[in-house]
Amino acid sequence: MMHRIYQFIGLCICRLFLVWWNIRDFVIPPKEDTVLFVAHPDDEVLFFHSFIKEKKPYIVVLFTGWSIKRFKDFLKVMKYYGVRHRIYPLLSAGALSDPHRASAAKKTVKRCLKRGYFHTIATHNKTGEYGHDTHKLVNRVVSECADERNAVLIQPVDVAEIDRYPLDKEMLEEKRFLFNNLYKSEKWVIDDYAAKTPVWFFHEKLKVMERDNEPVKKNTDDGTRNTEIHR
Repeated sequence: MMHRIYQFIGLCICRLFLVWWNIRDFVIPPKEDTVLFVAHPDDEVLFFHSFIKEKKPYIVVLFTGWSIKRFKDFLKVMKYYGVRHRIYPLLSAGALSDPHRASAAKKTVKRCLKRGYFHTIATHNKTGEYGHDTHKLVNRVVSECADERNAVLIQPVDVAEIDRYPLDKEMLEEKRFLFNNLYKSEKWVIDDYAAKTPVWFFHEKLKVMERDNEPVKKNTDDGTRNTEIHR
């Protein structure tokens, strides 16, 4: 019962912020040419830290906005990055197999894309990085929307490749700082995840995808650090 009350309060807070963000984007339309869609608060730091530092994208979190702790920490991290952002309170449990939640996620992505002139879209990879179902869902719906807009789609390389691309010391220390000091609700990522499954914490690499969600084959430079481009 207490969890439901907590969830309801968090949902109301998130929706109030969404009203404000809608007004903000109407009055001052986004000027960013890149948008990043992730499933949960902390995914943007875990998988896209160097990309955010380089590109300063508009950041959209689709799930778990009802969690008050994670919501507050997300706002702190966005202030640190200095980027425009929004977070939604969609429920992630069972979302991959639930057509209604998948439909809601896709409608949300489409609404977000209408708010700006984004020609580059970044998101999770097809395998959900380490197999996370909600990450897979976000990849699917964002990839479909990117195809419909004829936008450039960027996502992390596969797990078989990622360990070839360690973060430099400065980026890694900054990533640790964010989890230890700003994403305190997600500090377990440092205490547990980074120790047991270090590959995604200590490495980052992105690639541009073709329309069929496969990497393009000829190398070009997209101007981002730790980002692999095949054209």
